Amino acid sequence: MTERQDLVVKYYTDKINKGSHDADLYNKRANLLAQTGGFSKALQDYTEAIRINPDNARYYRNRGN
Repeated sequence: MTERQDLVVKYYTDKINKGSHDADLYNKRANLLAQTGGFSKALQDYTEAIRINPDNARYYRNRGN
């Protein structure tokens, strides 16, 4: 993971840890994690995004990929 990617993941993590229930934060963090080989954590984040917003087909597609 590049330094920039690491900073972005930390940003999303901080927002999530502060109680945000924004499914897009989980989805975006998962996208970065998946790109850098963190597949099991990405899968958890995609699943959480789906739990928060089960009507968004993009989250299912991303998890499936």
